[in-house]
Amino acid sequence: MYHLFYECFSTHLIWNKFSFWCLISGKQVKLTLQDVLLGILDTDVELLNYFITLVKRHIWTSRKCGVAPNLTAFKEIVKAKFRREKYIVIKNNTEVKFQARWQLYINSSQEI
Repeated sequence: MYHLFYECFSTHLIWNKFSFWCLISGKQVKLTLQDVLLGILDTDVELLNYFITLVKRHIWTSRKCGVAPNLTAFKEIVKAKFRREKYIVIKNNTEVKFQARWQLYINSSQEI
């Protein structure tokens, strides 16, 4: 588990690229093994922990397909999740919760 999700060369690369990309807290995030396996134990990082879970899922599915995980594919996963959740909240008229949850991503993303 440590090797697959953290120590493997290609996995370590995606975590490094992810830390430069996310900029959720306004600074580069340096993830430890504990952060990757358990999440960050802070009340302000719900979206970051969600992204960490998505990266781990991307690592797992990439390995099952025999390809290296990459940040470009991960970004597409995040965009799809964002659009799907946005559609659901618009349909259910709960946009305030959506904006609160995704605000940091919306602010930091030029690609939406």
